[in-house]
Amino acid sequence: MPVNQRIWRKRHANLLDFFDAHVDSIPGWFARSDAEALAAIDFIQKSRFNNGNLLELGVWEGRSLFFLAELLAKSERLFGVDQFVAPRRTEGVKKRLADCRARKQLHLVRSDTKQFKHFDGLPRRSCRLVHVDADHEHSSVLTDLHVAMEFLQPEGAILVLDDLPHRNWPGVWSAMAEWVLTTPGHDYRPFLITGSKGYLARKNELPFWRQSVREVFPEHRFADREVFDSVAMVLNGPDGPPVMPHSI
Repeated sequence: MPVNQRIWRKRHANLLDFFDAHVDSIPGWFARSDAEALAAIDFIQKSRFNNGNLLELGVWEGRSLFFLAELLAKSERLFGVDQFVAPRRTEGVKKRLADCRARKQLHLVRSDTKQFKHFDGLPRRSCRLVHVDADHEHSSVLTDLHVAMEFLQPEGAILVLDDLPHRNWPGVWSAMAEWVLTTPGHDYRPFLITGSKGYLARKNELPFWRQSVREVFPEHRFADREVFDSVAMVLNGPDGPPVMPHSI
């Protein structure tokens, strides 16, 4: 079913206005181009698939968590998992989320992300999106990916991996590579890469996601790149240098 462009344009504009007004001032590294990407994924999921919970592994100051909360439907819940060891930062997160529209649907969970296995109200395989943004070393990311997979829905779910293309954190890419080339992540591949995140879906759903994202963004925003045994779209956005104009 084609995307309803009128509804999408309104939703896209509203979410970017929300980012500019309420998210951009929060400390952290969640970029506007990723707000765009998540807005598109959220819109596509709600147009095609059932609702589901959202999970973030690694909260920091709550910048991306605050934006994810704005995506919640009334029946959904958002869980932010972090060790919350810095009192000032933790109080800042709580204060921001207290002003959030969906504050009753938000749950902060104090836990090492690598040991997060269960929380009341968050069943296994109940999440339509999991954002992995905790420790960026290879072994930690690999463990977080194993944890994330336990909560992803069997259809239409997206795994977001922070700092996948970042040169300061090569362990993120190496952990993702190990995960997708071995069990249990062998069924996942990146289909979208921004200046700071990678977006992964199941291999059998890659054509759907590539087509759907291209329906909501102009073609000139992307360059196709061969990644593993598939093709990922690299998003050209205002938060980084332009993508070289080459397509496979």
